[in-house]
Amino acid sequence: MGKKKPAGQEIILLVDYLERLLNWKLWIDKADELLAGSKALETLVRNRWNVIKDDFKEGRYSEGGKTPHRLPQNLQGPYFMLVAYALENLFKAVIVQQQEKKVREQVLNTRRLPKIIEGHDLVALAQAVGLAINVSEEDLLTRLCWNSIWAGRYPVPVDCGGLRNVKVYSDGKAYLTAYFSPNDVERLNALIERVKTHVRSVLHLPNSAMSQ
Repeated sequence: MGKKKPAGQEIILLVDYLERLLNWKLWIDKADELLAGSKALETLVRNRWNVIKDDFKEGRYSEGGKTPHRLPQNLQGPYFMLVAYALENLFKAVIVQQQEKKVREQVLNTRRLPKIIEGHDLVALAQAVGLAINVSEEDLLTRLCWNSIWAGRYPVPVDCGGLRNVKVYSDGKAYLTAYFSPNDVERLNALIERVKTHVRSVLHLPNSAMSQ
């Protein structure tokens, strides 16, 4: 027996779903919204690191490593999460634009998000859109994934295996994937701009496209 054809309201929803999914500009717009949200947290992330660095510089930490006062709330996880979601949207804008026919066919067959844009692996997505990355950028993208998948929004992953925090990168060496660094904001801003530049080039967009 063949697959049941959608009827009535299902057809309307399917058409609307396809129009939204295949509109790569909507993916860009969502990335801009998420980056605006991350910018709102950026100052707070910087402030926390400034307090930590000042305390170390002035020798205020005890031998046990305790802070001399209560630190500002740590919002680096949610900050990473928003940046990760934004980059994911930028990468998927390119995939939607470049593989429109394939995306359309998969949606018509399954009536859900296609496999080719379903994942959250930023390293794989970067490769899929032709963005060459070095090990330093691979580290950032991997740590962004760690937070977007669970660490930026849940206290635990969906299974205990998700707690593995060491990964072998493309250079064949193993790296810790669950940490934050004082220079993360600067490194992420540089990576975001490089991704934007690549996306503008691939989609033939003017430099004014995408929020700054």
